[in-house]
Amino acid sequence: ARLGTAVELYAYGILVHDDILDRDEVRFGRPAFHSAFATRLLESGGTLAEAPHFGQSMALLGGALMQTLAVEAVLELPLPAGQAVRLARLLSAGCRRITESQVVDLAFEHRFPTSEEWYAMAAQRAAEHLATAIGLGALLASAPESQRRALEIFARALGCAYDIRDDLRDAFGDESRMRS
Repeated sequence: ARLGTAVELYAYGILVHDDILDRDEVRFGRPAFHSAFATRLLESGGTLAEAPHFGQSMALLGGALMQTLAVEAVLELPLPAGQAVRLARLLSAGCRRITESQVVDLAFEHRFPTSEEWYAMAAQRAAEHLATAIGLGALLASAPESQRRALEIFARALGCAYDIRDDLRDAFGDESRMRS
């Protein structure tokens, strides 16, 4: 259960940042984290001019806090120290690779990527997210290296499929007809 909590914190921290970068105001049919905080500021008397900055600032801090808490949750698991550190390293590396892929993704807003460039970026975006989550479970279960590699390949393929769907939705879809 504690590892599941860490994975959820990790995942939601990524999504909070992703919504800001993609300028998404809705997540799962509800206001995105930054949108909710902007609305709260307005409801408490804040101005329309300061609401977007406040919402995005809270989301940047909240997402970073969630990712930090995820690593702390892993380190607090009742495991031998070496195993907890390996799990925390895997989680930290996943956060780093996703952040790197978001930097590349932002650059693609100013030029159209080749299919090879897009796939390389997608392999580190949702694919990395899933590979990290599944890798944590496999590592915790002491799965043999061959099984961990097979799970990683599966997770990356599934993540790339999700990214394709997500990018198509962003480019052509109607949010009210699709679920994310």
